[in-house]
Amino acid sequence: MGGVAPKHASVVGRVAVTPDQDDLAGRVGAALAGEGPGLAGWMADQRWYGDKGRPVVSLGIGGVAPLGGRPPAFWAAVDVAFDDGSARYALPLKLEPAGSGAWPLATLPEGVVVDATSDGGVATGLLDLLAAGARLPCGAGTLVFEPFAGLAAVVDRARSGPVAAGGLEQSNTALRYGTALLLKLFRKLQPGVNPDEEIGRYLAAAGFGAVPEPLGAIRYVDPAGTESLAGFGQAFVPDAADGWRWLLDRLRPLARGAVPHAGDATAAVADLGRTTAALHVALASGAADPAFAPEPASSAEIDALRAAAEAHLGETLAALRERQDGLAAADRNRVDAVLGEEPALRQTLAGFAAEAGLPRIRVHGDYHLGQTLRAADGSWTIIDFEGEPARPLAERRRKTSPLKDVAGMLRSFGYARGALEREAAAVADDAALAAWERDARAAFLTAYRMEIASAATPLVPVDDAAFQRALAAWEIDKALYEVRYELANRPDWLPIPLATLVPGER
Repeated sequence: MGGVAPKHASVVGRVAVTPDQDDLAGRVGAALAGEGPGLAGWMADQRWYGDKGRPVVSLGIGGVAPLGGRPPAFWAAVDVAFDDGSARYALPLKLEPAGSGAWPLATLPEGVVVDATSDGGVATGLLDLLAAGARLPCGAGTLVFEPFAGLAAVVDRARSGPVAAGGLEQSNTALRYGTALLLKLFRKLQPGVNPDEEIGRYLAAAGFGAVPEPLGAIRYVDPAGTESLAGFGQAFVPDAADGWRWLLDRLRPLARGAVPHAGDATAAVADLGRTTAALHVALASGAADPAFAPEPASSAEIDALRAAAEAHLGETLAALRERQDGLAAADRNRVDAVLGEEPALRQTLAGFAAEAGLPRIRVHGDYHLGQTLRAADGSWTIIDFEGEPARPLAERRRKTSPLKDVAGMLRSFGYARGALEREAAAVADDAALAAWERDARAAFLTAYRMEIASAATPLVPVDDAAFQRALAAWEIDKALYEVRYELANRPDWLPIPLATLVPGER
């Protein structure tokens, strides 16, 4: 998927790269490098910056590609060194007159270099470059724009629609072109095959319809010839709502006692269960592709999985003990209950053994309601196969159990319930929400297990008791991660994952 590109191109579609622009790009890079701590400080304040809290030792510019346009636009690869490693980030930039009001990242005689994330003209220029299959010099490396077969059919509609720029998620930035195209810009560049593109293209080629059509990619090729995915274009899914927001909107009347039940939401999660199972069947169908061919889980792998989960348990309990005195009284009591359940929780983690010998396959890896879209016709689309961005690419591409995704979605139902209980604490009908969560879990799992049975070979335990043991292990491990996350970031949300670890509440 994209080889090493030539180092230079003189004309790229509608945008001509002249020697003057090459020279200007070089001077932009030198000016950025000269800012050093100032640029590092600005980056550290951005939402997409994934190394907050790590002291910067040095900052360098790996390359600056001229994107053309008026005012001139650029794409920069910024190399950040830490005591314990390094990272590379991508910055879309433009040159504006001094005094324009934007935060200056560097200063040249021609003006100031500023962030161009929300500039519609720069976004349109990126689309033109992608459609043209441009290859641009980027220092000693290359920025490669690779259009896929489907882009030609939508590019005119994408150009004519309004461009909206904004945060897609914490680690990336999205550019939306009307109702035709969504271009995800990866801000932290990681060498290797990105699973978002890899899985998206695999599923589209396999005929799995519940993913957006892949339309193009932007790749940074460093001087050594190593590629990193810098952008990924997909068809925009019209008339669709974010799955998390859609579900909360359906459950609010139930939480406020305005309706006796939320049957449409329960039926919807059953549909999601079927779609999730169909996803796993499709991901398990690539026997001819080593990256997707199912592999049986060995006893050693199961033992390692359990050992890692037990280590997570130890880390989580230690963190709870350390922070317990600073929590609210009700949460301190929950922590006491969790600490008393350590032997039982360790026994639950033994449930991983129920999957010994079953296939390990590629999965979504970071599956929750926010990774889904609910269309007006009731269909579900699954998005964002990047996995957890903080983890290395090799780990995100590792084959594992489909139950990792199942557990992630079940935990998302629990968070939907908890979010509504927090949102309307004075009026929320906790009993009605608890009943809905039980019904939703049952509906999702019933539909999932019926659909997953269509796989050529079993992908999850067929026996009911074995299935429940394995799923419980995955769900407890996920809840342990959530506890550590909430302790570090949102202590007031801690009751939601704690409840999963307390008998009688989960």
